[in-house]
Amino acid sequence: MRRQERSLCEARRGGRGRPVRIPDRLRCHEPAGRAYDLTGPQALTHRQQVEAISAGLGRAIAFEALTYGQARRAYIASGFPAEIAEFVLGYQAEYAEEPPALSPTFEQVTGRKGRTLAQWAAYHAAELASSA
Repeated sequence: MRRQERSLCEARRGGRGRPVRIPDRLRCHEPAGRAYDLTGPQALTHRQQVEAISAGLGRAIAFEALTYGQARRAYIASGFPAEIAEFVLGYQAEYAEEPPALSPTFEQVTGRKGRTLAQWAAYHAAELASSA
């Protein structure tokens, strides 16, 4: 018998909405409206994230560190409002060298271990190649 699933929300990607399917058993896990602190199974710096994605895709990806000014100009040139660019850069700076702490919540809620970033990249290799 197939597990019943329902669409809970629309995920935004490239300006398109896409339903996110979550099994019914997860819908009743906690009271509605609860926010979950979800992380992957690894705490990775930005450089380590690039290395993991590179490994998952099976090809070299360069990591190029930018100054705050270079990154801000790049975000704004790609369409970010200045305030949002600065917010994103502040968040990125917070975890540039020391990644955030891991949380066991994903496994507690789903009953399975999360994918590593390299596994995620390998699974999505075709999508990532078409967006490059």
